[in-house]
Amino acid sequence: MIINMEHIARLAQLEFSEKEKEEIYKNIENIINMVGDLPDIINVESLDENIMELRPDDIHANKFTNEEMLSNAPVTHNGCISVPKTVE
Repeated sequence: MIINMEHIARLAQLEFSEKEKEEIYKNIENIINMVGDLPDIINVESLDENIMELRPDDIHANKFTNEEMLSNAPVTHNGCISVPKTVE
């Protein structure tokens, strides 16, 4: 894979010495090679067997009334929680 360090540095608005560019290039190349090897390392077929069973969703519709939920809010207005303005 070809990595254009000049282009990457220009996009990031960074300046590197030639030595730094070579070191960064080697690091990026190692990362790309490592990611490319991942499919060989991970056995995708065994993933399904190892996924734990999740509990089913337990939905309690209308467990609390609107008034009960708003009773904890310090300030309400027209059935909604009122908060201070934070953006001008």
